[in-house]
Amino acid sequence: MSRTFSTNARSLLQIIWKNTERVANGREHPSQKDPKLRVSGQVFTKDGVRITSGHWYHDGEVKFSKDEYNE
Repeated sequence: MSRTFSTNARSLLQIIWKNTERVANGREHPSQKDPKLRVSGQVFTKDGVRITSGHWYHDGEVKFSKDEYNE
């Protein structure tokens, strides 16, 4: 996985959700449900409450675990 892609994904979280913190899981990976490589992360409020998690793909696609953020 390129470090640039990971850094961009983390930065994107900070831009989209102000007053949130991000936790990225670092390495690019596939899953049994989705073989496409991606990086994963979670978005928390400043109080530590999880808002959603997401997957960021090389082609620019982003999928969040909560459907309301995918619209």
